[in-house]
Amino acid sequence: MRMSPWHTYCWLTALLAAATFIVVQQGVVAWFLEHFSSPITLSVSAAMLLVFATVFFAVGAPAGKMLHREYLALADIEDKLAAPNVDSREVVRKILAESYNGPTVTRSTLRMLSKFLSYRSQSCRPVDKELLIDLYEEKIMGPVSVIEHYRQLLFYLGLLGTVGGVIYALAVGTIPQTAEEVRMFSFTTLEGLGVSYTSTFFGMGGAVVLYLLVGRYERWVNEISWTLRVLLEEILIIVEREACEEVAAAEEVPK
Repeated sequence: MRMSPWHTYCWLTALLAAATFIVVQQGVVAWFLEHFSSPITLSVSAAMLLVFATVFFAVGAPAGKMLHREYLALADIEDKLAAPNVDSREVVRKILAESYNGPTVTRSTLRMLSKFLSYRSQSCRPVDKELLIDLYEEKIMGPVSVIEHYRQLLFYLGLLGTVGGVIYALAVGTIPQTAEEVRMFSFTTLEGLGVSYTSTFFGMGGAVVLYLLVGRYERWVNEISWTLRVLLEEILIIVEREACEEVAAAEEVPK
């Protein structure tokens, strides 16, 4: 069985936690603090980690839950419509009444779609399926687009820090002559290289993790949207046929 969006996020979080534990156990953090303990290096590292953690946990987790909820709601509707000896019209009525599958659909974006279908099915007019799909995709793609935006921001911040750190390390314009100048030159060089290394690791490394997360989420968005498109083919046929039959019956003049 393939992992759902929420399970994918949980697995990625577990892998990050395991990698962090191994890094701490191997003494990498202590080595980093020993060699790159300058205020500017620590500030850059903290800023990169803060941006990554905020996006990963504050945006990534709700997005995973939302996609998981939409996936379950559509999968349940699909199973019910495909089940033998099931009245498809009754299933659609439950969807339009927003009582289908209890709170799952009530909390999902399908609630918005069911309201739209209920309104349009009151008259014998065709429902704009493409409009529904566009609204749905825009709704579920919103959090994923936010993650992608900050992924690019984190990548470019890491790149900027890498280049800026190298420039800062080589900014001394004169060759050191005295012991004090050698000490200052070494300190400036190490500080600049520390900024460069930490920006590359935390900035671009965090961007890679968010890239993996966005890639999985986009795949689920496409699959969920395609599932909805297939379901609407069947649902709209039932809704429009029933609506037209009711309109025709109401307009029929008794003999």
